[in-house]
Amino acid sequence: MKWLRLGIYVGMAFTIVAYAGFMIAQLVLLTPRRGENWFEQYQDPREYEVNKASIPLSSISLGIDIYIFIFPMAGIAQLQLSNRKKLGAMAIFLAGFWYVPFVTINYLNPSLTCGSNA
Repeated sequence: MKWLRLGIYVGMAFTIVAYAGFMIAQLVLLTPRRGENWFEQYQDPREYEVNKASIPLSSISLGIDIYIFIFPMAGIAQLQLSNRKKLGAMAIFLAGFWYVPFVTINYLNPSLTCGSNA
């Protein structure tokens, strides 16, 4: 189980680095310059640069979500439990896994979700 602990730390470090880098990029690109106010900033071309950067971050986020789903399955499979209890524990993670495609579809086409005004 040492590899599981190492994998948790690697995943956590990767997540922190990915999101911290995007947060720093957002702060640099979206902070108003001298003579600008916050409203003018949202009409500036720099806003589009942040939108372009959010697409790779979304892909990284999807990969992290899948990693968070699959990684515990390997740990659960090695537990000394009956198969029925292992499947029950895995079903809890499976319920969370259904969230990932829903969010992806919602991002790609918001009009498909209930309650959308589009």
